[in-house]
Amino acid sequence: MEVWDRIDVAVIELWRIPKPEFDRAEFYRQINAFPNKSIRCGKQSTMADIMDFLCGDEGRFEDLYLWR
Repeated sequence: MEVWDRIDVAVIELWRIPKPEFDRAEFYRQINAFPNKSIRCGKQSTMADIMDFLCGDEGRFEDLYLWR
């Protein structure tokens, strides 16, 4: 979190593909540290939207925009 706390803006590519196991709680904590989140530009997204998006496996992707 030391690095994440110093980041004001981030863009992360989210893929709807089969994924290996990962620490969902830690991912949630890091992403949720940003008050503003958007999977599509201009539309605020909730953590539930983001986690739901990651559950798919049809190969589609979106950019996740994060900012403070």
